Amino acid sequence: MPDHKQVMTAAKFMNQLQDSCDWYTGVPSGRLKAIYRAIPEDKYYFAPREDHAMAMAFGARLMGKKPVVFMQNSGVGYIGDVVCGLYNIYKTGVIMVVDCIGESPERPPQHVEWGYNRTVDVLVALGIWVRDLLHTENTVALVSNEAWRLNRPVAILIREGVINAN
Repeated sequence: MPDHKQVMTAAKFMNQLQDSCDWYTGVPSGRLKAIYRAIPEDKYYFAPREDHAMAMAFGARLMGKKPVVFMQNSGVGYIGDVVCGLYNIYKTGVIMVVDCIGESPERPPQHVEWGYNRTVDVLVALGIWVRDLLHTENTVALVSNEAWRLNRPVAILIREGVINAN
């Protein structure tokens, strides 16, 4: 299992997101449940798949919202059409929070196969600006600025152990 140092608590992470975002969707990930608990119920919209979440967030952005999409890294493969067909063409920002659950060999094979490096490679190939929460505590501010000022999709990667559930 990877040994990443904790960067922040789930509550602090959500406080930072809520400073610049106001609409949330995604496909549930058990490792992010502490983050989900901090989102007001009337601002979170469950999605059955990652591409649906991205399309919903695009619509929210057209309505003036600043959306966040939560997903596991194994779902990144579903978002290509929405990113290329909507976000990149119409220069629209969104923040993706990608739970990189494939770093541990104890995970299901589909998550291990995706892994961290393949997730980054696919996101970059789609034109998504990628930042790892592991590197700096001000990642959320950097990503928010990039998404809303430059109107582009950005992703925050959450690695195992980086966010504490407290």
